Amino acid sequence: MARHTNPASSDQFDLFAVDDAPAPARQCAAPPTPTRTAARTPSGMTPGVAVDILTDITSHTLGLLDDTDRVVTIDGDTGRAREIHDADVVHHLIATGYVERSPRRDTLDCKWGITRKPVTPLRLTATGRALLARWSALRSLRTT
Repeated sequence: MARHTNPASSDQFDLFAVDDAPAPARQCAAPPTPTRTAARTPSGMTPGVAVDILTDITSHTLGLLDDTDRVVTIDGDTGRAREIHDADVVHHLIATGYVERSPRRDTLDCKWGITRKPVTPLRLTATGRALLARWSALRSLRTT
């Protein structure tokens, strides 16, 4: 009986064909090249905005609401807390070490809507006070 060969089952299409080339012992990709990215700052971060926020912090009118990341302004007369628009700038100042939370003993009880919630005031670090002094000097140069 004659054996019929199919052209599609030649060696190039054979699943069980033996490859004579030895496989490398270890296959690894090239190590990733280190890339350096610039520090990201919030889009609204300008010296004028930063000076306003830092002066609000020195006057104890900015705080963090009940262990969340909501940055609120504290109205001392009415005892109300309202969320601010430049929260990303405040978070950036906290992350870079210019601003920190006040101790737990300074926590205030403020009205948030119809409920009362604890608000921890923010305070400047030593580098934050130096930043405020530098950027305040820039403000006088811009107005002249």
